[in-house]
Amino acid sequence: MSAFMQYMEPPEGAQKVNLKATDGTITYTWSYTYEGQTITYYWTYADDATKNYYTMQIQLDDGPLYNYVEAWEMKDGSKGKLLYNFNWIYAYYDDYYEDYYDDLFYTYEWEVTSSGVYNFTFYYGSESGEYTYALRYDVVVNADGSGTIDYYYEDELFWHMEWDAMGNGSWAYYDTDGTVYSSGTWTV
Repeated sequence: MSAFMQYMEPPEGAQKVNLKATDGTITYTWSYTYEGQTITYYWTYADDATKNYYTMQIQLDDGPLYNYVEAWEMKDGSKGKLLYNFNWIYAYYDDYYEDYYDDLFYTYEWEVTSSGVYNFTFYYGSESGEYTYALRYDVVVNADGSGTIDYYYEDELFWHMEWDAMGNGSWAYYDTDGTVYSSGTWTV
């Protein structure tokens, strides 16, 4: 997340809404006009003893504020979460996309354990009731460089890859019934 946050600096000319308040927040705002509509971004930073927090909200003309980015990271960089919320899209397109983007989130979570294991998960939730995740990636990289990647589509394992510390590994694709339908290996 630390690398990602370098791209989240307010642009030149952004107006600071308030100074660092007693609650530890700093908010910047900037606007631009596109196709006759004014889009305003509110970017808020906050922190406490152990975490940094980031929030971006979007406002279209004089309408309500919509959450766009919510994130936190441990100050030592060992763990964090980044959530993109796409419910603001249907405000821009009236209510046409409301059924598609209401409470639609892309979520990234990561952690580096004390033993040097890096865990990363990316998922795109679902409101269908039939499954929890439309898609999900789980990545584990061990301290020795070995690791695994699992990709799930509609909660079913679709693809698996694993490798050893030398970089040799294997991969497999799965049918919806869990049967391997294609697989292979590689060597370094």
